[in-house]
Amino acid sequence: QLYQAATRAKLGAVQEQKHLIAGSGRKPGDIFFPNGINNEGALAVDVTVGHPRTVSNIQAARLEPGATAKKLEEQKKKKHAQDCVINQIRFLPFGMETFGALGEDAKGILKRLGAALAVGRQSNQIVEYKMLSES
Repeated sequence: QLYQAATRAKLGAVQEQKHLIAGSGRKPGDIFFPNGINNEGALAVDVTVGHPRTVSNIQAARLEPGATAKKLEEQKKKKHAQDCVINQIRFLPFGMETFGALGEDAKGILKRLGAALAVGRQSNQIVEYKMLSES
């Protein structure tokens, strides 16, 4: 759904863009925005989904709603952020839980994507954000 929304917003998004990291075939993101979402420069977004009731997540999930999404985003940043900085690409993980909770980076991406959709459709940013976050 995220890629389809980016396509509707005419952001030039590319799915599974290979060779983003110089000298390797690695791709740090599932969706690559050559100009970013708000023309802020190249951006790679990596979608990651986890279940809060797995053994490795359940304790934190009991204490903090969205803890699994937060953990997933932190793990992706550790894995890809440095390579992206070296290659002048901003990196943002899109962490979400199977029950629907979103990480902070994911929420930020949806807000910015909602704003881009609102401009293109001449609609309300809040409406577009709600539609994205509920799909």
